[in-house]
Parts: sequence; C-alpha cells; structure tokens
Amino acid sequence: MSERERPPPRCHVSLPRAGVPTRGTQRHVAAMSTDSLAAAAERLAACVQSMQEPAAPSGPAAGLDLPALHDNVLKVGAALAQASRSFHFVSSPPAKAEDVAACVRDLEKAAMSYTFWAASFLGATSAAVRRLAAPPCTSVVKLVARIVDKVAAADSQSGHTLVASDVGRLEKAVEQLGALVLRPADAAVETLAQNRRLVEDAMAELQASERASNHAACRVARGRRRRVHVLAPQASAAEAREGEGEGEEGDGMEVDDDDERELLADPALSTPLLRLAGCAAELLELGEHCMARARGGGALDAAAERAAGVLVTIAKAASAQLDSLVVAAHDDDADGVR
Repeated sequence: MSERERPPPRCHVSLPRAGVPTRGTQRHVAAMSTDSLAAAAERLAACVQSMQEPAAPSGPAAGLDLPALHDNVLKVGAALAQASRSFHFVSSPPAKAEDVAACVRDLEKAAMSYTFWAASFLGATSAAVRRLAAPPCTSVVKLVARIVDKVAAADSQSGHTLVASDVGRLEKAVEQLGALVLRPADAAVETLAQNRRLVEDAMAELQASERASNHAACRVARGRRRRVHVLAPQASAAEAREGEGEGEEGDGMEVDDDDERELLADPALSTPLLRLAGCAAELLELGEHCMARARGGGALDAAAERAAGVLVTIAKAASAQLDSLVVAAHDDDADGVR
C-alpha cells in the first residue's frame, strides 16, 4: 500500500463528557496547540483559496476524463473524512503524543490530496458544471479547516470546542459529492430549476406582502376618516376660539409617519415588480426546458456548452437580483427598488 493510501492510525480513547473539560483534557489540548497545528490551519486556509480559481488538470490528473477525476475526488474525500474522525478522537486524552502528531499529519496530507483532486476535477469541467460543483467541493476543505482551527485555538483553561457534529457535517458534505452532475446540460437544468424555484418563492413573498400592505393601507385610511369625523367638530370649536393659525396642530387631521402608505401598497411600483418576477420565472423555466431537450440528444457541442454556462450565470444573477428587490421593498427602500 502506497504512502498516500495508508489509512490513519485508529485511536481508541475514552472521551470526557461534552462541555466539561477535565484537567487532563486541558493539559492535552495545551500540548496540541502547537505552532505546527496553527501552521496546518494556515495551509488549509490556503487550500480553500486555491480552489477558487482551479487550473487545468496536471501531474497524475492529466489525461484523465471527468468520471475518473470525480471518482478520485470521492475516494480522497472518504479518506479525508476518516482522517478527521481520527483527529477528533485524539483531540481528547488519553491518546499518546505520537498518535496525536500522526493524526495531524495524516489529516493535513488527506486535505492536500483532496484539494489537488477536487481542483483538478473543477478545472476539467465546463462552466455550467463548475458553477454547480464548486460550492460543495470547496465546503469540504472549509469544514476541515474549521475542525483544525477549533483545536488550534484551544487554551489550557477551557479546552477546545471541537465536537462530533463538526466531523458529522464534514462526512455529510463528502457524501453529497457523489451526487454531483458531470454533464453541462444536466448542470444547467438543475441550476435553472433551483433558481426558478427561488424566483417563484420571491414572487409569492412579494404577492403576500402586497396584500398585507394594501390591507394596512385600507386600515389606515379608515382610521383617518374616523379621526376626521370625530375630531372635526372639536377642531372647529378650537379654531373659533383661538383663530385659524393657532389650531393647526390640534385639528386631528395630522397622521403619524408610521401611518404613511407602504411602498408595496403603491400599484405603480408593485405591479411592474410582480410582472418582472413572473417574467423571470417564465424565462428560467423556458431555459430549463431547452436544456432538458438538449441533453436528450447526447453530448453538447462547444457552443451549446457555452450557452449552458451563460444560462447558469443568468439564472444565478436573476434570483440574486430579485432577492435584493424583495429586501428593498420590505424595507420601503424606494431607491433600492428603482
């Protein structure tokens, strides 16, 4: 078995009760909070950054097709999850110092191997696949960096805050890598469907807010009419006694700023905004159907792959922009909506 494939040592330890660091745990954590552990955390952070702009496959990844690269990502991801479990076990006593050092080295080595294969996989994909696959691929390294950071930041008084659920989140993230799509048309269809649902949810939220705003506006209008009806005779009497210029503030006709008409209650704004959301949802659905038909014809040519990438970019931008519009409308930010 090669050095890269060698599994990390199995550590059988008794874990202390969660949230109650013992003196042994405090001394153990203090011993683990070394410069080498902090340096490993920094290198993992650099790995996350390096995956933001993946390059074309090189070295052992050169010449491999996309399914083979994906298969390697799954293998090294599973090894990384196992190394993280071992690291979690040795983060509490009575693990031996040599086992702790071995698990730290194996965790970092597994993370570096995963970063290489995941970056190679992303570098070999089309734009549509990469936009869909990059977040889950990168999140694995981010979770490993968080695991190491938690132990590296420990002190001798309170111990570290690493818990089993941290490793569980990493294992779940690795499992989700198996569901990554590899064909551009599949990635486009999935991304368009996701963003169409986001747009539809935003449109439904806008409609509900518009109804609520109109209801509130009607309630305010009724309140104004009641105040005018009840207070007008009193205001007239006051004006007769004090004169026209002195009774303006007490005439009952003023309304607090909180009673002003809400932004979404204005049809001049809410109607085109809802129409815009509906058109965006229809366009995304149309693109989804077009890509679904295209993938039925087999592999896409270069032009179709580029089109899929453009559609994915548009879909993400449309849902993000509409979300910003919804927030601005809720905040009665007229400038933000315009």
